[in-house]
Amino acid sequence: MPSSVAALIAAALRGELDEAQARQLYACGPEAVVLALLGSARRIAEQEARLAALQAEPRGTTPSPGTPSGLVPVHTKPNAGGGRRRKRPGARPGHPGTRRPAPEQIDRRQVHRLKRCPHCDGPLQRCRQTRSRLIEDLLDQLRVLITEHVIHRDYWPRCRPNTSSPRPPWTSNPTWTRSAWKQAWRSCVGGWRC
Repeated sequence: MPSSVAALIAAALRGELDEAQARQLYACGPEAVVLALLGSARRIAEQEARLAALQAEPRGTTPSPGTPSGLVPVHTKPNAGGGRRRKRPGARPGHPGTRRPAPEQIDRRQVHRLKRCPHCDGPLQRCRQTRSRLIEDLLDQLRVLITEHVIHRDYWPRCRPNTSSPRPPWTSNPTWTRSAWKQAWRSCVGGWRC
């Protein structure tokens, strides 16, 4: 294929073919015209497919890189995790644990043990399972009263396998209001005001 025919076909594919070049291509013979028409048809099909894809995509879903993050709708943003699983909480296996140290001195010890089953009033079989809780109460002048509560878990096969004493009042969630904190602080410092 002569270079002039290749240049004419390239001009036709780019859409830059004028009438004089079209007549020159026609003069080269039917093979050149068929080749130019097939190339143009393929180029038109590619452009139509690209246009259809652009029209199918809703407007505004792909913001420009200069769009601030606050202006992009939340439902169009990709997930922050990127498909990764969230990190498991806590220390890694084998690492030493960290917790508040046990108090040196325990002022009181209370034992909580049921005499009978709270559900059916049947006799309980004694077990060796216990749970203990340390409660620190703040008293006057920043003194601390430490109480150890020992809760026994006993067995009664008819109701529940392990029965422990009902929830003591010290396990409820206390709510500290601002006035309670003020009163506690005043009693410790003596006359402090907010």
